[in-house]
Amino acid sequence: MSGTYDLFVLQRAPMPGTAGVLKVHATMRGHDAITSDVDVYIVDRGDDDAEPEQIIDVEQALAAVSASPRLGLVQYDIDDTFVNCTFLSEYNDGYMDGVKLSIEQRAFEEQPHLRDKMVALGRALHDELDAVRTVMAWGVAERGFDWRAELAKARGGERAGTFDLLDLFSPDPPTR
Repeated sequence: MSGTYDLFVLQRAPMPGTAGVLKVHATMRGHDAITSDVDVYIVDRGDDDAEPEQIIDVEQALAAVSASPRLGLVQYDIDDTFVNCTFLSEYNDGYMDGVKLSIEQRAFEEQPHLRDKMVALGRALHDELDAVRTVMAWGVAERGFDWRAELAKARGGERAGTFDLLDLFSPDPPTR
């Protein structure tokens, strides 16, 4: 059976897409998930009619994604493994409500260091995006995880389900 390992980071409050996309990219770079600009490959702006396009220039790729009200997807190459980074917008209004990172099961399981790297990245994104809920497990999306419903529950202070690789719930804003 194959599928994906999915990491969902759901924010306490939406943020403008451009700021969110850049914050995710900076967090990934700061935690050595990506190491150079050529690690960005495909941009899918979330438009049903548009074909994904290859954009090597990182600034162009991030600008293209954040310019779409539906945001979209950037495919990164992390340690020679493709990771799809989907920027989530609850109302397709250009505001980012979270991010989903997906990695193919076989690649994830054949490279044990990726587990630690992705869990650490999930924790970092949880903090950087002021997330209310962050989860990671095999087949989260395939098992019917509805991120919009989970976002509403988490923002309402309710924790639903448990996840084996990463399961963070922060119903109260952090004190700083």
